[in-house]
Amino acid sequence: MGLVEMQLSDLREIEIADFGIEAFPPRLDNLISLERLTLVRCKRLQHLNFSDAMPKLQDLWINDCPLLEALLDGLRNLVSLQELHLRNYEKLEHLPSRDAMRRLTKLWKLDIIGCPKLQESCTNSQWSKISHIPRIEVVLNE
Repeated sequence: MGLVEMQLSDLREIEIADFGIEAFPPRLDNLISLERLTLVRCKRLQHLNFSDAMPKLQDLWINDCPLLEALLDGLRNLVSLQELHLRNYEKLEHLPSRDAMRRLTKLWKLDIIGCPKLQESCTNSQWSKISHIPRIEVVLNE
């Protein structure tokens, strides 16, 4: 294992801000200690899927990524996820499938703030996907 790999495998928190990625890299095997991931103002981000390579990720913040329209079923691979924060998405309309969301057995907090399309669907058609989460906050504007 090289020095860079050792350093990445020891990281507990990463914030990616103002970066031009279109999709989150599908395999990040060396982020095995990561507990918190924050994605902020990634203006070109369109796809967000996760492999099973972040087994300790507990806290996921996704803020102000205007092209992101849906979270994919790979979210189910974040088996340690406890908190999911989604903020300021005009286009975000869909959460992962009911099965994917139900596999997040440690998820106790979901914040959906400033996501009008998702807010509407979560209180109606998508409620069964999230109704098992103990603390849900859905706010139109901050």
